[in-house]
Amino acid sequence: MKNIFVEKKIPYILVEVKGNKLERLISRAQVAKVNLYNINYKDAKTIEIYIKKSDYKKICRQNVSYDFKILSNLGIYKFRDMIKKHHIILICLVFGLFLLIFLSNIIVDVSVVHSNKEIRDLVRNELEDLGIKRLILKKSYNDLELIKQKLIDKYPDKIEWLEINSVGMHYKISVEERIITEIEEKRDACHIIATKDAIITKIVNQKGLSLVHLDEFVRQNDILISGDIIEAEVIKGQVCALGRVYGEVWYEVSVSIPLVFNEEKLTEKTRYNWLLETDKYKAKIFRSRLDNFVDENKKTFSFFGIKLYLQEEREVELIPKTYSEEEALLQALKLAHEKVSVKLMEDEQILVQKVLKKSINDSKMIVDVFVVVEENISELREYEHEELGSNDREYNG
Repeated sequence: MKNIFVEKKIPYILVEVKGNKLERLISRAQVAKVNLYNINYKDAKTIEIYIKKSDYKKICRQNVSYDFKILSNLGIYKFRDMIKKHHIILICLVFGLFLLIFLSNIIVDVSVVHSNKEIRDLVRNELEDLGIKRLILKKSYNDLELIKQKLIDKYPDKIEWLEINSVGMHYKISVEERIITEIEEKRDACHIIATKDAIITKIVNQKGLSLVHLDEFVRQNDILISGDIIEAEVIKGQVCALGRVYGEVWYEVSVSIPLVFNEEKLTEKTRYNWLLETDKYKAKIFRSRLDNFVDENKKTFSFFGIKLYLQEEREVELIPKTYSEEEALLQALKLAHEKVSVKLMEDEQILVQKVLKKSINDSKMIVDVFVVVEENISELREYEHEELGSNDREYNG
């Protein structure tokens, strides 16, 4: 028989035929002018043939004693049949692709990066009015530039620079605050006074008359640096005193140290979990398989305010430990130092620490610590300016 020759736009099919005396079927096909292509004998009673789809019904009618079965279509018609057969899946795939493209162009989070909360709130509220907010479609580059310029023009005294960056489904707004150096208000008459009781350790006098000396004890509200200009014990005028005065200040800190505690030690055992977070709650998807662990979250997904984290849980072994009395005292002094240090400025320091009293109760050591700190105890305070002129008054010290 002929080799298959697929004519353009004519559908061909692969047919399986079963029956006795298959040569008779082939002869009848020749008589009926039905071309059979690529006849393949599977066994004595089974052949596979290629025929035109239009000849299929004709050959079936002429050979009713044989079993015919269409195995597949050929060429582009094979794909057409596949499309018909799986059209629901294909429609879902196409719809899903368009949905993915659509959702990937939706903004689910807007964040403003700046250390000043007032600036963050200002920029966030103004951008919402200009259409930059959650659950909107991404805007074009030109639209973002126009919005950015509107905001800068509206607040020229507060915003120096602003940039709107699109990161995935997230708008990240970087802003730089405009710092306007204000002219310092001129004060005519002011003293530097003590804010608390202390012993003077350091005096930095830039303007005014120092009324105290090193190692001198002063009380709260005492004048440390006077703004009065004095000549021959007579006040000739006033200035605004300028300077800093440091003094020893005393604190008593009470700390509690457990004598028996658990020391944490990381093991090699690691497990993974998923953490789901929304604006209102957090929840682990699976129950943790470790009793004691520390975890680290790595964000993998964010959509409409819902965040999904891959959570790495590392097992922690708890090793019972007991402090000796000396070790507990050292820990108490360290904790007292930390408590006081958080309140100090860069130019202030702890000078002395001393244990005042200690007691043990319910496996805890309670320690009272006396702490001496060198602090800036000075504060500027204005006082009433007097018009002296020729009427200088006597200084009473």
